[in-house]
Amino acid sequence: MAARILLVDDEPAILLLLERLLDKKGFVVTVADGGRKALELIALGLKTDLMIIDKKMPDLDGPAVLQELAKQERTMPVILMTGSLGADALVTGLSWPHEIRCLTKPASFDDLLAAICTMLKITLP
Repeated sequence: MAARILLVDDEPAILLLLERLLDKKGFVVTVADGGRKALELIALGLKTDLMIIDKKMPDLDGPAVLQELAKQERTMPVILMTGSLGADALVTGLSWPHEIRCLTKPASFDDLLAAICTMLKITLP
């Protein structure tokens, strides 16, 4: 069964590009154009193995989404994408039972793919 990824970003071009690239690698990708949409999809029962989420979004930022999901006990491994250095400090103090990996933008697709594979403990052909 293909790994299911929830991709959350407010930039349509990034969503489209990453969705296509991840789909070509065999992942099942669901996109959300912001934090509120991600929470809505999960509340509606979306099953996901990993979430890739942007740190800074206008409606609800990545750390706020993670805090809300932690309250609801709906957690999964997360890759937090950020444009700022020191991204690891963003998740300090967050009670999160799964791994969180921070990648600084612009991250290469190879780096993102390596993080996905490591977190999901999979190898791609």
